[in-house]
Amino acid sequence: MLGPEVQGEWTIYVNAFAFGTIALGFGLQPAITHYIAAGKLNKKTLLSQLFLFVLGVSLLFGFIVLIINSLDIGEIFLPKFGNVQYVLLGLFFHFMLFILNQLFSAVLLAEKQFALTARISGFSAFVLLLIYSVLYYFIAATQFEYFHYFIIFNLLVLLGQAWVNVYSVLKQNGYSLSFKWLDKKLFSLLLSFALLAYATNFVQFLSYKMDIWFINAFEDKQAKLGIYAVAVSLGQLIWLVPSAFHSIIFTQISERTSGEQKKQIVGWAKKIFLFAIVCAIIGYVLAYNFITVFFGIKYQYVIEIFPYLLPGIVIFSPSILLCAYVAGVNRIDINLKASLIGFGIALVGGFLVIPTYSVIGAAAVSTIAYASTTIYVYFQFNKLG
Repeated sequence: MLGPEVQGEWTIYVNAFAFGTIALGFGLQPAITHYIAAGKLNKKTLLSQLFLFVLGVSLLFGFIVLIINSLDIGEIFLPKFGNVQYVLLGLFFHFMLFILNQLFSAVLLAEKQFALTARISGFSAFVLLLIYSVLYYFIAATQFEYFHYFIIFNLLVLLGQAWVNVYSVLKQNGYSLSFKWLDKKLFSLLLSFALLAYATNFVQFLSYKMDIWFINAFEDKQAKLGIYAVAVSLGQLIWLVPSAFHSIIFTQISERTSGEQKKQIVGWAKKIFLFAIVCAIIGYVLAYNFITVFFGIKYQYVIEIFPYLLPGIVIFSPSILLCAYVAGVNRIDINLKASLIGFGIALVGGFLVIPTYSVIGAAAVSTIAYASTTIYVYFQFNKLG
C-alpha cells in the first residue's frame, strides 16, 4: 500500500516515538516488574502514579518533537511526508499510548499474567493486520491517504489495547485508581533499579535502530530505507519466541534465583538457537519465492539484504534469554557493557560503511554488532554463580 518510498517515511515515524519511549521511559518497565514481583510496591496508588508519569513525559516528548522539527536535523529524525501538524500530533498520541501500554503490561507481567499479555498483543496485531487487509483490498486511496490511515488506525488499536491493559490490571488483586500526587519515594525506588536498565535500553535502541537514521541521512533514494525496514521487520520476527521467554525468565529470576534455573535457561537458549537457524533458513526460502507476491515487485531487493542481516539475528536470539537472567539477578551492568559494544560497532560502522554500501552495509554492520554483543553476554553469563 505505502510503497517502498512511503514505507521509509513510516519507518522514520515509528522510530521517532519508539525512541521517545526509550529515552523518556527511564527504564521504569523492568523496574516495575521487578519490584512488584518482589512485593515492594504499593498497589493501591501505583496506577495513579503511572498515569501522572505518562502525562508528564508525553508533554515533554511533544515539546522536544516541536524543537527538533524546527531544526535542520528534523529531516533525519522526523518523517517528511504528509501534513506536518497532523503527523506531529499523531506522534504525540502514539508516544502517550505506547508508553502507557508498556507500563501496564509490566504490571501484568509482574502478576504472572503472561498468557493475558500475549493475547492482548496478539489480538492487537491481528486487528491491525485485518485493517491493513481491508485497506489494501477494498479502499482505493493515494499513498498520502494511506499514510494518514496508518496513523489513525494504529492509534485506535493502541487506544483499545490501553483500555484492555488498564481494565486487566484493575482486575488483579490489590490494584485501584486511588489518586495520589507524585510520590517521590516511589520513583526514587524505581529509578534506583532502573538507572542501569535505562542506560542499557537507551544504548541498545541506538545500536539496533540508528541504522535507520544513517540510511535516511546518507541514502538519497527513500525507497531503499523502506525496503531495508521491511527486511529488518521480517527478520526480527524470529525474536518473538525468545522475547516471550525473556518476560517469563526475568519475572521468575526476580523472585528467586537457583543454579537449577540457570541450567534450564542454558537448555532453552540452545533450543532457541536451533529454532532461529531453522526459521532463518525457512524464512529466506519463503522470501525468495513469495516476497514479491505479498509485498510487490519493488520489494524483491529484500532477498539481497537477508544474507547479510539474518546471521546476526540468529546469533543474537539465544542471548535474549541470557540477558533476562542477567537482569533478573540484578547484574544489568553486564547488559549495559554488552550494549555499549554493539553501539560502538554500529556507530563506527554506520559512518564508515553505510555511506558507501547503503542498506547492504547497514545489514552487515548490524550482524557484526549483534554477534559481538552476544559473545560478551555469553562469556559473562558463564561467570555468574
